[in-house]
Amino acid sequence: MKKTQLKLLWLLAAFLLQYQPKICAQEYMRINLKNGTVMSFALSDIQKLKLDIQTGITEQTELVKQLFKLKAFPNPAKDHVIIEYTLIEQGDVWLEIFNSVGNTVISKTIGLQSPGNYQYQWLLNGVPTGLYICRIKQHNQIVSEKIIVKK
Repeated sequence: MKKTQLKLLWLLAAFLLQYQPKICAQEYMRINLKNGTVMSFALSDIQKLKLDIQTGITEQTELVKQLFKLKAFPNPAKDHVIIEYTLIEQGDVWLEIFNSVGNTVISKTIGLQSPGNYQYQWLLNGVPTGLYICRIKQHNQIVSEKIIVKK
């Protein structure tokens, strides 16, 4: 290309960039309901909302994650799973195991335990193959671990 063609191309690009409509962020959220109704909300209003619905999910601090531990092995498991957990303080302990759709498989009150290391053996007789979530609760602290059952 000649220099004059390059200059014209550059000028055209600069002109288009300068007069291109400004791109701005989305200001509204629209929801189309099944009955045909359209609801529109300003995003600035949505950002101001505070939801006080409890989800049951508790975020734990890094310190709690380091001190209140849970481990399941062998994982994947066939016949049994050893659930090993460490408590940092004395208190009542609950063990819960849920299947992948959220149904409770085991809900067991272990009772009052002192700080230390503990084990619970889960026998997998009659337990179908799948993903399970094991959860240990003590006071307001919860730790969980995924368990895969393979037969």
